[in-house]
Amino acid sequence: MIDQPNQQLGDTLRALYDEYNQRQKNANTLLKAIKGRTSPLIKIQQAFDGYAELDNSGELDVTRQGIEGVKEAAIPLGIKTTQDLKQYTTVVAALKTLSNQINTPPIDVITFSQALEQIHKLNSPDVRLIDRLPILDEVLNDAQQKLGVEFGMRLREAAEAQGLILAGSPPVFEIGLFAIAVDFKKRAVSIAYGKELFTGKIALSPDRILREYQKAVKLITERNESPDVWIEQFYRAWGITRKLQEASSPRVNVVDCYRNLVLFVRQNKNFTNAPSKNNLVDYSRAQFTYDFNQIALRAQTAYNRQMIVAHSASKAQTSAGAAQSLWIVEGRSPNDGRYIGDIEFSTRS
Repeated sequence: MIDQPNQQLGDTLRALYDEYNQRQKNANTLLKAIKGRTSPLIKIQQAFDGYAELDNSGELDVTRQGIEGVKEAAIPLGIKTTQDLKQYTTVVAALKTLSNQINTPPIDVITFSQALEQIHKLNSPDVRLIDRLPILDEVLNDAQQKLGVEFGMRLREAAEAQGLILAGSPPVFEIGLFAIAVDFKKRAVSIAYGKELFTGKIALSPDRILREYQKAVKLITERNESPDVWIEQFYRAWGITRKLQEASSPRVNVVDCYRNLVLFVRQNKNFTNAPSKNNLVDYSRAQFTYDFNQIALRAQTAYNRQMIVAHSASKAQTSAGAAQSLWIVEGRSPNDGRYIGDIEFSTRS
């Protein structure tokens, strides 16, 4: 059963749809008439110009001005009508979808959001549309929350069946150190270790999500990375970064070190001889941030008595996002940590 506020909103949208549908029909009729009028005018003008070239009396100037005047008036009118017709077509389609969705619940979040987005994009002076955008946004949010609760219950049951504890609430859930973000508009899910994306565009299926989660756990937290090998490789990447940047200070950006670690240190000879995506040895940011925390920060592994000192990211670095900072998970949840900006090696006392 439709509640009263939504019933009134649906009726209002249907009335607006009827009006814009009529505008669309009128614009189509006018545009056909303009095109039907201007095409003969162009032919007449071309023939007239050829005829007038043989007449030097000037008696045909008034006729020429009349033809040009009609054509000049029709062309801008045709342009404006075409623009109006394009907008009317968009509004009619969107209003039809929105009113149908509200009048025949439950609301399909994807269909509703796509139609609502079209209204948001319009540069429309119609206050009747503008004034109802907040209400329509609220309807969409309510629909997403209901969908989120239902989906969360199914995901939680599936997780518990595997002995996993699902925390958080829609649209972002948590399992251990991993964040599971659900986008109901796109019907897709992404999994991140902390705040570092590991995989995206997962189908909105509890079983598929949990399979991808187990895959992420295996590829990130259950790897056997040698601390001594890792710290030696990272020390080399740090040195390469300083050399490339001609840095006199030992302090350089951690993201730059990560890039150089991947490109110049961890690759095999095949990539070095012929770099391509096909022979690139992958080492994701999520894997790196886990290793960085476990090996450099927690275990404080040293290379030749040199230990990594990590500096929290500055405001400018966090504002620059992934280009200049990395999120390091230091606690028991994806959001328990800090952004790292610069690092340096310092001699262990």
